[in-house]
Amino acid sequence: MFQGMDYVYEVYKEGSFSKAAKNLYISQPALSAYIKKIEAQLGVPLFDRSTTPIHLTEPGEIYMQAILQVKAIQYNLEQYFQDITNLKVGKVSIGGSNFFCSYVLPDVIAKFKEQHPGITVDLIEVNFHDLQEGLLKETIDLGIESCELDRKHFENHIIGKENIILAVPKNYKINDGLSDYQLSFKDIAGGRYLSSNFPSVQLNKFENEPFVMLRKGNDMYSRGMKLCQKAGFAPKIVMNVDQLVTSYHIACKGMGIAFIRDSLVQYVKFSEDVWFYKLANELSSRELVLIRKKNRFLSRSVDAFINSITSFFLTH
Repeated sequence: MFQGMDYVYEVYKEGSFSKAAKNLYISQPALSAYIKKIEAQLGVPLFDRSTTPIHLTEPGEIYMQAILQVKAIQYNLEQYFQDITNLKVGKVSIGGSNFFCSYVLPDVIAKFKEQHPGITVDLIEVNFHDLQEGLLKETIDLGIESCELDRKHFENHIIGKENIILAVPKNYKINDGLSDYQLSFKDIAGGRYLSSNFPSVQLNKFENEPFVMLRKGNDMYSRGMKLCQKAGFAPKIVMNVDQLVTSYHIACKGMGIAFIRDSLVQYVKFSEDVWFYKLANELSSRELVLIRKKNRFLSRSVDAFINSITSFFLTH
């Protein structure tokens, strides 16, 4: 019904077939014949040709109102896609654990929004299983985790590394003979413990102590259990929790030893209630991974966020 609407619009705008034909780079007879063909299809005349300049008929007025609405929709759509191309609008959804959503990603998002204020970023706190489901169902564009997901279905982009350390309540007597290995909050926060001058403790020193562990299905749980197994003992688990930060706070209250990520001390409140210990096993080092569904279309907004979060971890 709107085929050739640009021709009708041009005649309406100019009030003349000759002027419209000139603007459209066609002959006047050709334009006149084309308009008559449209009128025949509609079954009504669109123009009153007896006046100078020519005017729309009553059906022509209705038709022109519809044309103007269509042209407005076209303009808005073109403007929208242009804004997407120029990163003025868009949307990104990123999912991660409580630690990432509470401490790491807000800084990343704040910096990203400074550069791209028109792009909406949805932050979704999910467990490991729900992150996989969200990525597969495409309700989440990107995920951040401390381990890779199945490469058959996901693309894993390493953006950083972290180390697993022990947080041991200071009131435990086991600490009395381990002064050479003890690390303070400042040693961890400043990264000084990474120096070879700081020795690693043997994990089996703590085999008779209580442990606070994350629940099964979490990478920290799996690594903690394997670290203890390699050290020749099964940990005495007194509590299982859902969040890494919770395990740290429980350790600070003297209720158990916790495996934590070294980056945690950059975000939590300074505490004098625990000693930290460095671990030597290869399992105590793990990669931070940015994950997306394999072969999924990558919008410019998502691509820009990937660049932003990658740059963030390179400088932190």
